[in-house]
Amino acid sequence: MNLLFSLEPNRPHSALLAGYFSKVVVCLMLRKTVPLMNYVQVHQDVFCQLVDLIGITSIMEVLVRLVAANDHVYPNFSDVMQWLADSNLLEMIVDKLSPSCAPEVHANAAETLCAITRNVPSALATKLSSPSFVARIFGHALEDSHSKSGLVNSLSVCISLLDPKRSAINSPLMYSFRNQLMYEPPIPVNSETINAMLPQLDKMSRRTYEYDEDVSAIATSVVIVYCINIFIILTFNIFVKII
Repeated sequence: MNLLFSLEPNRPHSALLAGYFSKVVVCLMLRKTVPLMNYVQVHQDVFCQLVDLIGITSIMEVLVRLVAANDHVYPNFSDVMQWLADSNLLEMIVDKLSPSCAPEVHANAAETLCAITRNVPSALATKLSSPSFVARIFGHALEDSHSKSGLVNSLSVCISLLDPKRSAINSPLMYSFRNQLMYEPPIPVNSETINAMLPQLDKMSRRTYEYDEDVSAIATSVVIVYCINIFIILTFNIFVKII
């Protein structure tokens, strides 16, 4: 196990070898779940290494398997999710949305976070939807007016928090307004999550004017998509409370 997880983030990595690594770890998860999780709990630097290499898709897939698995994979699912929530894993992944990171890192970090939002209920998903993490995600989205990738992927996570059934990560701008209003009713969202997002709308609308011309068009579209999702979620939650 020590040899398998002897990852070195500061040197180049072969995509082919990363793919083999992913297959071996997934196999261990399915066949030797308890020993693998016991090892990871003792060697928490494994998560640091995986997050540092999250820009490699095969490594990202390992992270998704670890953080978004369900009770069919982990025999003690709730305990594992609580342990992950108590660690600083989520902070490390969210901070990969920083504009200083590469676009592929943004995309893979966002995909990992979206996978967590779809894995509800879990302690990790609850932590991600907390006001402090919503603020952290928006902090990265608004940090650099030149980072198109940082903005798009950060808001994709926020949209997934509002509606976990649907992830906009693959192509967040390809949905028409008609498609925005024609999908399955969303599940109720924690009111604290919505309240934490609402104040960010004004900040987002003001920041769209600060972006470069090509980025501004994308930023505006993302903000519109985001606003529509908030409107739908608010309407649905109000309706649920009435009935």
